[in-house]
Amino acid sequence: MLARSTKLRHPSGQHLDTPVLVPSFSSKGFGFHGKNGLEVSEVSEAFATAQEFLCESLLLSAYDLFYGHIPRQETSPVEITFVDSGGYETVDMHDSSSVYTYPWPVREWDEEKLRNVYDSWSDAVPAVFVSYDHGRVRKPLKDQLESAKELFTGYPHQLHDFILKPEKDAQTQIQLPNIIGMIHELGQFDIVGVTEKELGNSLLTRMHNVAKLRLALDQEHIAAPIQ
Repeated sequence: MLARSTKLRHPSGQHLDTPVLVPSFSSKGFGFHGKNGLEVSEVSEAFATAQEFLCESLLLSAYDLFYGHIPRQETSPVEITFVDSGGYETVDMHDSSSVYTYPWPVREWDEEKLRNVYDSWSDAVPAVFVSYDHGRVRKPLKDQLESAKELFTGYPHQLHDFILKPEKDAQTQIQLPNIIGMIHELGQFDIVGVTEKELGNSLLTRMHNVAKLRLALDQEHIAAPIQ
């Protein structure tokens, strides 16, 4: 059965009932202004206003937190915070939620910087950590899995979201046959992530591919939700 609700439990005791709509905040496409030596994104103002109304979950980019585009959080207004990999901010690609107002300068981004954000995150603030991603870096699925496992080993007190990515430079979409062939490997992660555009070129194709991925996970008795 494809339509269902899953209770995603965090080691802290917090939980989310899926499906869930996660409000997301990214500097991509917004302007910047200087503050305390940092280039702060205009989206940080929207985030500050929205915090009053958020209670369940939200998503911030590790890229934005590292560079101070959105101020780092000592606490969180929500039960669980998704800390995204930073890949979205490093590529000239838009999805249906994109803001087009300003061009954005892409700064250096690597796994060391992602770890810096994760290392500074308090274990007392429940979060979902996403595996490293860079919009212009491609790796075979096996290498993606190994890198994610090594990264997450250092953060046992948070949930782990493995994001599926294209494997070669010429590819713009995930390779579903390869993923299904290694589907058992996804059972070690709490969430399986995939971006909208990398699922397919049309809404119908994306829906079909999500269904195929869900059915393959179910056959291996993997309950991890797809983000």
